[in-house]
Amino acid sequence: MKACVLMITMNEEAAIAPQIEAIRKSAGADIPIVIVDSSADRTPEIATSLGAKVIRQFPPLGYGKAMLLGQREAAKIADAIVTLDCDMTYPAERIPEFIGLIEQGYDCVSGSRIAAAGEAMPMLNQLGNRAFAMLVRVLFGFPITDLTTGMRALRSSAVTSIEWVPLRFFPAEQGIRFHQAGCRVIEKPIEYRIRVGDVKMQKVRDTIRLLKAIYYCWRVPVRRVAA
Repeated sequence: MKACVLMITMNEEAAIAPQIEAIRKSAGADIPIVIVDSSADRTPEIATSLGAKVIRQFPPLGYGKAMLLGQREAAKIADAIVTLDCDMTYPAERIPEFIGLIEQGYDCVSGSRIAAAGEAMPMLNQLGNRAFAMLVRVLFGFPITDLTTGMRALRSSAVTSIEWVPLRFFPAEQGIRFHQAGCRVIEKPIEYRIRVGDVKMQKVRDTIRLLKAIYYCWRVPVRRVAA
């Protein structure tokens, strides 16, 4: 199965080189890396010099649109897409395991940070993530523990079979929609590490966006792409 790694970047100049190195060390020197970038610093130049395919989205159009654009491009060259944040928080060494689970027949392998987040995730964030996961279990019967994870492996054909909005909080939309569409989803506990670079999230704004994403998926049925 051909796989690639997808990352969304915005001003990750300090992290991009070590992140690409970690990916290649774990997943092989020849694994394709696709990046959708909205940086104002040297992130895209560094990524390009290291052999990544960089798609510029500037000015930024939001994480959801960037991630969907990246997934559609990645689906053209790979059967499995592994998403990571470009800040060294996610364990790149788990990439082969996640790809292996897609090879075994799963459509989505979702990394859960909750059990091993430690100091890398503030306690308020941990409590919030647990609360949102409980809400999703109640509304959708979806037994997930980490709805907002940035590390997933996705079967490309599953990604392209569903109509996405995409919502501002795309990880939530994607996780819920895969469940609603009857895809085979498995969650695996992962380590979560101290980030390199600045925090991009804004608690109040992103909490509202996450609640809107959950509400939208609850009110609007999932739609399959017409054959």
